Amino acid sequence: MGGKIDLLQQSRKRELQIDIDHHYASKVYTTGSPITGTATFTPRKDTPFETLRISLAGLARVRRDDLDYPKIATHWFLRTDMSDAELVYPGSKVFRARESYTIPFHFIVPDRLTTNACNHKVDVGYVRSHHLCLPPSMGTWSKDDMSVASARVEYGIQVDIVTPSSKKGQNNTISNKHIINVIPYAAEEPPLNIMPLNIQYNMQKDKKIRKSLISPVDGRLTAVASQPRAVNLDADGQSASESTVHINLEFKAKGPGVCPPKIGTVSATLQAQTWSRQSPSLNFPNMGLLRDAYTNYTTILSKVPVEGSWETEPEDKETGADSTSHSATVQVPFSLPMAKRLWIPTFHNCLISRTYRMEVALEVGNTTLRFNVPVQIAMESLDFPLEAEVDGWTPDDFGVMEHAWPGWTGRYSYGDYGPRALRAVGGDVLPGYSA
Repeated sequence: MGGKIDLLQQSRKRELQIDIDHHYASKVYTTGSPITGTATFTPRKDTPFETLRISLAGLARVRRDDLDYPKIATHWFLRTDMSDAELVYPGSKVFRARESYTIPFHFIVPDRLTTNACNHKVDVGYVRSHHLCLPPSMGTWSKDDMSVASARVEYGIQVDIVTPSSKKGQNNTISNKHIINVIPYAAEEPPLNIMPLNIQYNMQKDKKIRKSLISPVDGRLTAVASQPRAVNLDADGQSASESTVHINLEFKAKGPGVCPPKIGTVSATLQAQTWSRQSPSLNFPNMGLLRDAYTNYTTILSKVPVEGSWETEPEDKETGADSTSHSATVQVPFSLPMAKRLWIPTFHNCLISRTYRMEVALEVGNTTLRFNVPVQIAMESLDFPLEAEVDGWTPDDFGVMEHAWPGWTGRYSYGDYGPRALRAVGGDVLPGYSA
């Protein structure tokens, strides 16, 4: 019986077509991008209906495979509806067989979400501010975005035609969806405040230096790495800026005749960490004691010679210290390999987060110093400036919205947080949006 219903739904789905203007498979939409097109319904038989809804929808979905059946958590963080679709409704509320009904739509990717997109408890306020930023698409790209199949962020133009059912109190829905890929604006954040108990990042190393295992100690080497500036993606996500990890070295020799160790080579691996939960996150997952991120590894550098030289610090005659101090700064420039992989910005959603860290291995003398350094990927280069207007509409018009209709539950939803149908708060009615 279920198979027959699925076949019927697929058959009706083919009657409903969505066309987006100037769209192609690899196109990237960003903050302020207009999305225009038409939805066309050509029924094979007379189809009475109750409502027709055209929406720009965004959802995050997390699946966990249980022993009995998979558990799926769905979070509809964005849903904006067209309001003027009813202008082309047939007065009889019946779509006639073999007639085509075309409804235009016009959406703009907002620069932020309604506050109803994150209404759960959080540990600190800045977590909620991140949850109210649009996440990038994840799991829908033609290139490898280093995601896991069980965690997905999806955007699309969705059309739903609700038809009456023969059973009292139930409705059937004819639906179709056109997936689009979105990389929203993501500003560079300040460096992370990494606490001593954090297990994700290791920014400092302190080692005794010997010529061999049985040799006396020549001195103590202290190395401190700093978080690099954010890597900035271009608006199409196909190229990115370079960045540099700085490592400050200090060697305190046991005596004036001891030379500092030779600075050798550096290797680096960039780790893309995808965090997902079936209940909303109270804090940033990479800043606690969690270890359950799905991690993808990309080699950035492999034993590259380092340009760095030691400088001898002047002796402090007042302290009478018998040790000599040497210092050096090592710069590790890097860039993202863009050919085969797609790098999405760092983000934190209620259910899903994407963070990056770089493992840096620096050879100094006969020892190797290993660091885990946070790396942020941002997107600040916009084709659409936030201050400009598109057809007389400003992005702010589409950013301040409020919840307009109750939650939706799909075939199975574990912890469904409801869709977000949005409308303007005060002011003039927005073109094409429900008031």
